[in-house]
Amino acid sequence: MEDTRAQHHLEEIREMLSSADRLLELNRNLRIVTSKDEFVTSLLSFLPHVVYYYGHGVGDANGSSLAFATGSKNQRIDVPIADLANIFRAKEHRPLLVYLNCCLGDAGGLLGAGRQLRTVIPAVLTNYTIAHIDAAQAQGMAVLQSVLLDGLPPHLAVSRMRSSTGRMNLSFKDLRWMTPVIHYQYDQWQANPPKPANRLERDGHWSFKVDRVRQFGQVVYLTTQMLRERQPKSRAYIWYGAPGQGVDKFHRRLNVELQEQIGNTHLYEVKAEWPVEFSRPHKSWENMLLEAFDVQAFDDIPGRIRTQTRGAAGRNTLVYMRHQPVHSSEVINPSVIKGYLEWWAYNFVPLLENSVFALLGISFVPGKPRNFRNSLEAEGIDALHLDGCAIQILDEMEHLSKKDLMDFLQSHNIQLPPSRRSQILDKILEDTQGSYDITLDALRDVVDRAWAIEETNMRPDNPVKKFDYD
Repeated sequence: MEDTRAQHHLEEIREMLSSADRLLELNRNLRIVTSKDEFVTSLLSFLPHVVYYYGHGVGDANGSSLAFATGSKNQRIDVPIADLANIFRAKEHRPLLVYLNCCLGDAGGLLGAGRQLRTVIPAVLTNYTIAHIDAAQAQGMAVLQSVLLDGLPPHLAVSRMRSSTGRMNLSFKDLRWMTPVIHYQYDQWQANPPKPANRLERDGHWSFKVDRVRQFGQVVYLTTQMLRERQPKSRAYIWYGAPGQGVDKFHRRLNVELQEQIGNTHLYEVKAEWPVEFSRPHKSWENMLLEAFDVQAFDDIPGRIRTQTRGAAGRNTLVYMRHQPVHSSEVINPSVIKGYLEWWAYNFVPLLENSVFALLGISFVPGKPRNFRNSLEAEGIDALHLDGCAIQILDEMEHLSKKDLMDFLQSHNIQLPPSRRSQILDKILEDTQGSYDITLDALRDVVDRAWAIEETNMRPDNPVKKFDYD
């Protein structure tokens, strides 16, 4: 079926939850399942309070179903909502909230999610119509934040979501499909939201701050300088790295850390999907931005920016154009990027109003990073001089080293046993070969247990547990 960019969405959810409460971490109080069998098993073994389904729904007036994978070959199976209700009904411990973030979850009338699930689940939330990916992900993030982190009951979470289009980077046009339907039968909703983390003691966004200091330092310094000196109007950065080196995570780092660094400036992130063909490149790029900004005409973009940043009067606005990472050079190659940068400078940048600036992020995941860098320089991209736009190619995002991990532990005050610190890091790098993504997962596990030990040691009635990475 059509790709829903689920992996990216799950990473954002995981980061949002764990940064607010370390107990909401994968395989602790958060579990991800990818098949019907895993789902049914987890209902019994994991006993979730909240079930969030993100995927494909199919439905009409005669019924609604959810698409699952099943079997060793991950074959598709459409599970009717009525069958799903029977699965929940058979369990002694049932979830308090089931959120089906899919298309047409409540379209099936008597056989839709609401009518079938509300007799066994206190709160059921789904969509009545077609759901578009960006808006569906934003809606899901907003509702999960309100319920899990802010402690709001689901009906108030839906109300807040509909009144927070600006915070979610959505336009009023998105509301035409955003028809969440909530069925609930609770009188009271009691939750225990996490306390806000003390940033001086523990940085909830630490997982986006492992190494990449050279690359990020250049971006943040020159971007803050642009905002302070009000020139140039735009900065464009190209970064790259081999598969598994966290190229896509650098986008998230920019979003997280720039909001901390740029002070009295509103950050407006815009996600753009690359066109599939470039027979008419200028038209393709224009259509790409029209879709990204959700407008009908190119001249409508300034108004869209103003609408999106309402409430930020008197402040600068930084539009962060976040392109999806490129994994193939068949369509997007250095010559295409050079043309796009020139088009960006001569067509988009002049649209920026007096207090609006732009940050353009273009990322690549080439199989041979060194050859890719050579092709960028051969194309003359590093020597481009464009009015209103400064361009920079960042250093390659390479494998992590032991020193990178040592610096990370010190910077974020992660207390590992001094006698075993070096051994633990050596073991991680041996297992991961310095791959950024895999090393980050290993670090998450180590950090989670290190903080758990730290809190255990603070309780006089609990013995000190021995830390063992193995």
